[in-house]
Amino acid sequence: PEFYSMQTIDNDVSMGLGLFKQKVQTNGEPVTFLLDKDWENSAPSWMTDAEFAENVAATILYYRNQHGININFNSIDNEPNYYDPYTPARQQEMIKVIGPAWQNFGISTKIALNEGFDAKSTWDYITQMQNDSAVWPHIGLLNWHLYGANDPYRSYIRDFAKTKGIPTAQTEYPATINNLIEDLTLVGVSYWTRYHITGRGNSSTAGGAGSSFVGDLGRTSFWKNLEYWKFRQFMRYVRPDAVRIDAISNTSAIKSFAFEKSGKRVVVLVNTGGGLDITVKGLPQGSYGVSQAIGTQIYTELGV
Repeated sequence: PEFYSMQTIDNDVSMGLGLFKQKVQTNGEPVTFLLDKDWENSAPSWMTDAEFAENVAATILYYRNQHGININFNSIDNEPNYYDPYTPARQQEMIKVIGPAWQNFGISTKIALNEGFDAKSTWDYITQMQNDSAVWPHIGLLNWHLYGANDPYRSYIRDFAKTKGIPTAQTEYPATINNLIEDLTLVGVSYWTRYHITGRGNSSTAGGAGSSFVGDLGRTSFWKNLEYWKFRQFMRYVRPDAVRIDAISNTSAIKSFAFEKSGKRVVVLVNTGGGLDITVKGLPQGSYGVSQAIGTQIYTELGV
């Protein structure tokens, strides 16, 4: 019975997922959900691939029908070749059962390949099944974590993803702003996660550098952690559905990024060289607001 209990889903929706969805959609922006229905060690030994597909489908349908939450992507397992027996060859066979089964259930969810411990793990799974034409209609995302060997594998994933028209994502790591910069420049990720949202403690460093917020030990208040303000310069102004466009810097001390959405452009400059005079060229004529964040300090709006 515990394999089909939906109480956890109800709790997750009431505690945050439902509010998150509402807030994003209120802004007129698309909301994307990745489900990692991870089994401890592996699914029960009696469960066939068809039953595995049905079990996950029941979860996806419950989110959709009971809570109005559409699961865009689902990974078969979290960090599979490090903790669970879902080898590349094993997942290859599972995908060819799960994908068609979900279609029969009326589910549009695609499989995320493969929530790897690092980019190398994800690349290992891709190379196993890259020539299997029965697999790729069911893959909607190529994703990895950043805990181990990541390069040159991230660039391999980028190039392969382009041939298939599949977006890429980094979906777990206590990341710094430099990790985001690397994933944007080396891979051109469409989705990116800073793991995790909050930790507990009594200082700005509590909960680890990966926490965007820190709650006090009594869980009655919270504050921003470490690199929050740097991340805000991207996350606040570069909104969902924005498309990254070329931005070229003539000095290695300045990392430049540009994005466009609905005819509006956002430029983010990351200065690693100290006090520098910077000129931005090539923007369409118009008025632009300027925001600055230095170190771990709160941002400053510099006007229009």
